[in-house]
Amino acid sequence: MTQTELQELHRRAQMDGLLMSVWWSVCFYMYLYGFLSPMLSMASTLSTLMIPFLTGSRLRRYRDSLPGKMISFRRGVAFYVMVFFYASIVFALVQYVYFAFLDNGYLAEHYCQLMQTDQMKEMLKANGIPKKMVNEMMDEMRNIKPSSFVLSVAWMNLMLGVMASVPFALIHRRTRPKQEEETKNER
Repeated sequence: MTQTELQELHRRAQMDGLLMSVWWSVCFYMYLYGFLSPMLSMASTLSTLMIPFLTGSRLRRYRDSLPGKMISFRRGVAFYVMVFFYASIVFALVQYVYFAFLDNGYLAEHYCQLMQTDQMKEMLKANGIPKKMVNEMMDEMRNIKPSSFVLSVAWMNLMLGVMASVPFALIHRRTRPKQEEETKNER
């Protein structure tokens, strides 16, 4: 890969990472307000499950923009991981602003209310989780610093990107020019 190709890879990954971070932010806000509306909760879940496939479609668009519409497995993995990396950085900033300045304990209180429902208490009891552990966990949720939470989510997003990159890079890999494949298929 030449220096120009590497720069183009970074540029496209940054742009697609920005697009993905907007998508992630919308999913996050739908998740937050999903406590108030089951429809938003469902939309958030479906939108979140679409993230690897949307990133895969961005990988396909990147591949199709290359000369001969070819991409190696390694370049596909690099692009996919870089998209997740750049999206994680921007999304971490969005989450930090939310948790540091806007949340005021909203998310933690909703989780704590959920833990106090009869159904959840039964489930925790059936799984052998002591009440003391649940109370400690709720206290931790109320006291976690925004930076700690955001960094753990960013790290998790990056690891998910690394894991998802392998199958998507294999699916979108193309080592022969597009014209040669079409000619071979016509024979």
